[in-house]
Amino acid sequence: MDDSLVDRIATTMRGHPPRRLAIQALTTTGLGALASRFGWAGAGAKQRRRRCRKRLQSCGGRKKCCNVSGQIQCQAATKQNCLDQGFVGRRCCGGDGASYNPALNDCDCCGDIQCFDLPGGARCVENPK
Repeated sequence: MDDSLVDRIATTMRGHPPRRLAIQALTTTGLGALASRFGWAGAGAKQRRRRCRKRLQSCGGRKKCCNVSGQIQCQAATKQNCLDQGFVGRRCCGGDGASYNPALNDCDCCGDIQCFDLPGGARCVENPK
C-alpha cells in the first residue's frame, strides 16, 4: 500500500464514521443520561446496604443484630407488655449493661432483664443492686 492510499482511507473514515459506531455512541450517551437522571453512579460507587438489624427489629438466620457494643442479642420476646405491643418472635434487644430507650416500657431489654435509670444513664440490668 502506498502512503496516499492510507491517507485517503484515514480521511474517509474520519469524515464518515461507520453506522455501527454512530449508533453505539448514541446508545452510550442515552444510557449515561438516564443513569445520571436516576442517580445511578455505577457499580464502583454502589452504596452497601446495612445488613444488620436495629433494636426491636426482627432477627435470626441472616438477619443479624447491629452489635457494636457486644451487648445486643437476638432473643424471643417474652415480656407480656412487649407482646401486647406487637413485639413477637425473635428480635434484637439489649443484654445486661446495654443502654435502652425509656419510652419503650422495658421492651428494649431482653427477656427478664429490667430497664433502670442509673446515674451513668438508662441501662438494661439483669440483677439490680
